[in-house]
Amino acid sequence: MLKLEIKITGKTTGDLEIALDEVRRLVGETYLSGANDNDTSSYSFDITGEEVPYLKSSDENECGFDKLFKKWMPGNYSFPLGHEPKIEEVYEHGQWWVKDSFSGATWSVVDAEGGDSVDGVSFEQVSEGEFE
Repeated sequence: MLKLEIKITGKTTGDLEIALDEVRRLVGETYLSGANDNDTSSYSFDITGEEVPYLKSSDENECGFDKLFKKWMPGNYSFPLGHEPKIEEVYEHGQWWVKDSFSGATWSVVDAEGGDSVDGVSFEQVSEGEFE
């Protein structure tokens, strides 16, 4: 998890807004720290922590959870004999899910370390699905 600490001072709220915009621009360009001091305002910021590589917060990005799920599945979940799952990743309600599009079985993608995790994530089943 990343943490961003920002300190901004200014003579007016307009000065604060300008400094904040500059911090946003620098963070957007992946700067991990920065500082500036002038006659009307100053800012400093530091980003600390470790970035979580998989749990992106945009449905415009595919994260490869379908592939990680297939690595996680042996020893953790078995589909009924004769069922060939079609696993897809879905971003809904502010989080990632993997789903078998044939049965509707669904798993929540969660941050995890150790145990049955695969590359920093694990899967919690939230729907059994319907198998014939």
